[in-house]
Amino acid sequence: MKTRLADYYGAPRVELSLRRGAEEDWQTVFAGNPKPSFRDYGDRPYFSSLLSLDDTFADAPPSRVRIEVSGFGGIGVRHLRVYIGGRMYIPSSVVAKRGVVRGSEHTFVDDSRWCWMGELSTNGAIASMNPPPVHSLELMLAEVRRNSDGIK
Repeated sequence: MKTRLADYYGAPRVELSLRRGAEEDWQTVFAGNPKPSFRDYGDRPYFSSLLSLDDTFADAPPSRVRIEVSGFGGIGVRHLRVYIGGRMYIPSSVVAKRGVVRGSEHTFVDDSRWCWMGELSTNGAIASMNPPPVHSLELMLAEVRRNSDGIK
């Protein structure tokens, strides 16, 4: 998952969950703040998070991914990929959105565009003193098919 912060001092909580089919429960694979370190200013404002999954999805790959953002400030999601058993899956369509989610289609391609989730202003979120809402994006995943040269 490649992410971006508009305000380095923001503290968004991100929860990333995967699901095999519509009938199965969501399985949370990450919950926390994706910043590598609060002291490491060299990585701002872009971060890449590599999550190692166990063999939970080895027999049947996930069909959907859900990203939930809450806390103070928001986060931009640039791209997301899931590698399982030598296969790669990327977002192919938007299933559902809730809260502040702008540019969700930008998660489909690994470029400089991003999908913004949550409040843009960390100061505004803190000043409101309201419990932060949850912003969520659910995406359908599709396998990227490659030929023998590794090209789609």
